[in-house]
Amino acid sequence: MNDDAVLKELMKIVDLAVVPIAADDLMRGSVELALKPPLLEALNNIFNIQTDASFNFADKLFSYGVPKKLDRFLHIVNRVPTVHLRQRSYYSYDNSIDLAVFHNLKSLVLEQINLQKLKWKSHLKSQLVSFSGSFCSGIEAVFCDKLAWAELVDLSLTYCKLEPCNNDIYFLNAPWIRILNLSYCNLKSCEFLVNLHFLEHLNLSFNFLSNIPTLSDLCEIKTLKMDNNCVEHLSGIEKLRSLKYLDLSFNWLPNKYSLMPLEKAENLVTISLAGCPVSFIKHYRIYV
Repeated sequence: MNDDAVLKELMKIVDLAVVPIAADDLMRGSVELALKPPLLEALNNIFNIQTDASFNFADKLFSYGVPKKLDRFLHIVNRVPTVHLRQRSYYSYDNSIDLAVFHNLKSLVLEQINLQKLKWKSHLKSQLVSFSGSFCSGIEAVFCDKLAWAELVDLSLTYCKLEPCNNDIYFLNAPWIRILNLSYCNLKSCEFLVNLHFLEHLNLSFNFLSNIPTLSDLCEIKTLKMDNNCVEHLSGIEKLRSLKYLDLSFNWLPNKYSLMPLEKAENLVTISLAGCPVSFIKHYRIYV
């Protein structure tokens, strides 16, 4: 996007955001503020935060005669709790991504973003409750370092590559996670899950896992989704004492003997085995 295109998009956002209904929805978080990185850089420019841009968006906007709208918009930005930042590819934008303008940010959604480009990590890690990344790179930059996530309880990383060399240290800095979605991440192992002592809901769908994951002895997992993996046996399921919902559809469970560990899953209420080889055996449900 060139500077004039960014300016036009920014004008549209300013005009929309200052509509009372839209403003209230943004500040309540019922509607997320969706931006592309160049628009975010323009916002930083307006807030007089150091950016790589030489184009002065604040002067341009004031030349359009919208100072009152701009003041109102900046007030809204300071209170927005949910931001969605996206682009077509994480190679599209090579500058740093600074989210410091959002002082009340609680939920962040990223698409096609290189997390190594994120600035103000301490600012984000001190206040984010929910973090969602899709098709993002550089995951280890924010989930393998020593700076802890103070409030994060809901984490979704889909279609993201987790480097195998860091498999045992992921999420040591995010101890409070209760909801974790790692579907479509090409995982073959997930030893790092033992680092999460408060995990309650786990989604590992569409990976290449062959075993039931080993979790922390302290966590009370209630929901486990592992559909479309390579699970052949259920050893370890007895350790998940609080488990109530288990999705193992489209795995490789071969016969009735592979289901025997379920006898020790005392609190299990719902299980899905659709598409597994065992599900084609006549009367297989009597073994569940």
